[in-house]
Amino acid sequence: MTNQISEHLPKDKQEEIIRRMVDDRDFRYWLCSESLYWFSQYYFRKPSYAETPDFHREILHDLEGIKEETYLIAAGRGMGKSTLANLYYVLWRILCREEKFAVLLSRTQRQADQLLENVRDELEDIDRILSDFGPINKVNDQWGRAGLEVGNYGAKIIAGSME
Repeated sequence: MTNQISEHLPKDKQEEIIRRMVDDRDFRYWLCSESLYWFSQYYFRKPSYAETPDFHREILHDLEGIKEETYLIAAGRGMGKSTLANLYYVLWRILCREEKFAVLLSRTQRQADQLLENVRDELEDIDRILSDFGPINKVNDQWGRAGLEVGNYGAKIIAGSME
């Protein structure tokens, strides 16, 4: 049925879907669990004047279908790659697909830790996520590495590096 609720609808129809998501929690949970695009639209919605670029829609669709393969995103600096893959996708897998563990990888530990901090910073201001899924807590593991506990069901995000 999600193909009937396409991300390529006219703006007024998309606004109607967002309004229904606001009013109907069961519908919201169902649609967000089925669609990374709608998850990102509801929980990370920008002001109405900011349209989702077509290449973001393509990346979100590709990420949604990933099984156990490598997916490379090539785009310039500031084009949203990290936001789409390290924030939207990771949280969608944990919150809507009930994954229990995610690792944000980068070349250096400093970069990986920064990715984790960026996720935490983004989440601190999103009342919709906190209301629907529970608190986001920063924790340290037995080796002193920082991580985030997400929601009320024991999911965790940590940062790691190739170092």
